[in-house]
Amino acid sequence: MPKLVWVDAHVLKIAHYGKAYKQIDTKRLTAAGEVSNLASANVRLILKSTINDPKNGFETLDKNLQTPIIDIITRLNTHGGLTVSLKQRIHNKEAVNIASGVSFGCTRDEMEAVLGQGNYDLIGTDHQHAPANEDELVEFCAMASEFDVGVQLRIKHTRNAYLIGNLLDLGPLAIVVPQVESVETVDEAIDFFYYPQMGKRSWGPSSGYGIKGGMDRLEYAEWWNNTGILILQIESVDAVINVSKFAKPGVDMVTFGENDLNFSIESYPSSPFQNLQECIAHVEAQLADTHVKVGAGSSPSGSL
Repeated sequence: MPKLVWVDAHVLKIAHYGKAYKQIDTKRLTAAGEVSNLASANVRLILKSTINDPKNGFETLDKNLQTPIIDIITRLNTHGGLTVSLKQRIHNKEAVNIASGVSFGCTRDEMEAVLGQGNYDLIGTDHQHAPANEDELVEFCAMASEFDVGVQLRIKHTRNAYLIGNLLDLGPLAIVVPQVESVETVDEAIDFFYYPQMGKRSWGPSSGYGIKGGMDRLEYAEWWNNTGILILQIESVDAVINVSKFAKPGVDMVTFGENDLNFSIESYPSSPFQNLQECIAHVEAQLADTHVKVGAGSSPSGSL
């Protein structure tokens, strides 16, 4: 029997929400070489079916095609995986889709309706321009986890970077720090986002993203440091100019806030940048050779 590499224990659930084609690294699947033609063919069929029919794609496959891939996953889920984490995809500069339009206090059906409109990697929520309720944040993150989608939270204020660890204990996967202007803010965000020895985050993820019973402190800390997503929002001309200084280990992506950035451009008698597009182009050039992805949109949501 040919040697088979496993796909992912979660592939069936991910396929149900139309994400299988994003989560499976098909290049590594092909490079493995010893994957059977049957396994490869079924993976391709799952990918094709979920693209054409995201919600029901896997279920509509002929049973004869479902059974072999289920068997592969069941028997080989202890071998090296082919999945690529969202954090790694961001470092690879791949597109990321972030849902918006779901507020705290929403019902499960309301969240499902929004997530059903696209193939989303994260669901965004905002403390900067909306009421902040920690109990509702815990509930929101727990509900999102039922759909295998992490929550992206924009924190209340730039100066609240020291509270990032506390907010992460409530369940978000990604944090957006708004109006970043200085290297000092970046350093503080990194310190409170990551556990030692990468950062200084305090231990206590009672409702933290991905925490499972039986995970010890060091195990979870290492997993989190390789999983959590830290995003900086660029909203001024000075930040655009100095963005290369922000590309430190631990920073995963930068995004833009178009309206505040326009205020900044308008404050200059002769701004070096005339609009958002010129700012994005400059930032992309500055970060081209770094691990930091540029979310080239007008806000930290949508397709970036």
